[in-house]
Amino acid sequence: MKRLTRRQSLSEQVSEVVSKEIGEGRFKMGQMISELQIANELGVSRTPVREAFSRLEYKGLLITVPQSGTYVFDATPEEFQDLSQMRSCLEVQGLQQSLQNAQRELARDLSKICEKMDNARRNQDQSTYQVLDSLYHKSFIIHSGNKLLSEMYDPISLKISALINNNSIKGVFSEAAHQDHLEIRSLVSEQKFNQALDLVRAHLNRFGKRRVESLS
Repeated sequence: MKRLTRRQSLSEQVSEVVSKEIGEGRFKMGQMISELQIANELGVSRTPVREAFSRLEYKGLLITVPQSGTYVFDATPEEFQDLSQMRSCLEVQGLQQSLQNAQRELARDLSKICEKMDNARRNQDQSTYQVLDSLYHKSFIIHSGNKLLSEMYDPISLKISALINNNSIKGVFSEAAHQDHLEIRSLVSEQKFNQALDLVRAHLNRFGKRRVESLS
């Protein structure tokens, strides 16, 4: 991890760094993490780290066990199913608003992301593909213009990414899922909004079912 300089508050910077480490799977599910270790690695005092841990605990990314320590969250199949259902609700709502408010911008971004996803698949670059997959879905939220939706979505998206990157969930390179991405992009570009929404619902439902099975 890189040492930090002042721009945002230090606690915000620490929170961003630790969130990224969790989402990208460098901190494992259920792993204990130490305030002192994080403070030393980032070159800050323990105070902003403690504040950051409180933020992340509020978002459900960390869990503090009294007289034991602070741990990265983990998820049972049932908890993952709840995450998937909430993710689906937020993404469909985000897509609806994006189609109403910024259809052209959304179509443009989905096309760019799909091109990069195709390239990652050709190179068998699973880590890059997963980052792009997350960005693809977050585009529904970004273009909605709804800040509250984004605040609700981000920790859920991070949890799902963490589970994938910890190899708890398999099949990120699924051909069927990739074809869904390409078809959704085309439907958005062609302004076939109801069909795009239906396919996103089906896509996320299939994702949730497959991943619950892989966690069981």
